[in-house]
Amino acid sequence: MNIKTFSMIGPLLLAVALSGCTTPKVDKPGFAPACNSFCQHARDLKCPDGDPIKAPNGSVVTCETVCIDNQENGRRYNTQCRIDATSCAVMEQCTP
Repeated sequence: MNIKTFSMIGPLLLAVALSGCTTPKVDKPGFAPACNSFCQHARDLKCPDGDPIKAPNGSVVTCETVCIDNQENGRRYNTQCRIDATSCAVMEQCTP
């Protein structure tokens, strides 16, 4: 293969080789601020929603992690309603 041929197909080969690369997941604020506020508010009200839960594998998962994971996976968590709740009973009504 001569230089002229390689210079024409080289960029194409490079593009094909790099097309399989994935970009790393960028840590973005996303749902974290609302989830942090909701969980802290739930703990302040002494609601069980603010408590950590024990996962099936035995690990402890925080309220914040549950909230963020649920929302990132498309489940509506209604955080603003929960943040505005004045009692645990009102917070329970926010569950979609």
